[in-house]
Amino acid sequence: MNKLSTLFVGIALGVTLALLSMLCALTFAFWPNATLDFFGAFTHGLDLGAVKSTAPMSAGRVLYGVVGLGIVGFAARSTMPSPAGADIGPRSRRETARQVEDRL
Repeated sequence: MNKLSTLFVGIALGVTLALLSMLCALTFAFWPNATLDFFGAFTHGLDLGAVKSTAPMSAGRVLYGVVGLGIVGFAARSTMPSPAGADIGPRSRRETARQVEDRL
């Protein structure tokens, strides 16, 4: 049965979240109001203009967010069902009594 490595899943998720964070920062730098309108559509029309920061966007703040989301994505691998990997498919990693007997 095919297995996913939790390490590689964590790395992939961390890199993906970091790239999305960089893309978000880049679009916000060029089109702040359009970006807020776009994400407001995700929240069913909630006006996000009220939470817009008046502080200028600095490279340090962007890097902090990118690294933070990368770490969160990597740490999310600990929520996977098994330390050795997760099974691919509709069934979870359960052994039947017969499989346990065959293994012994």
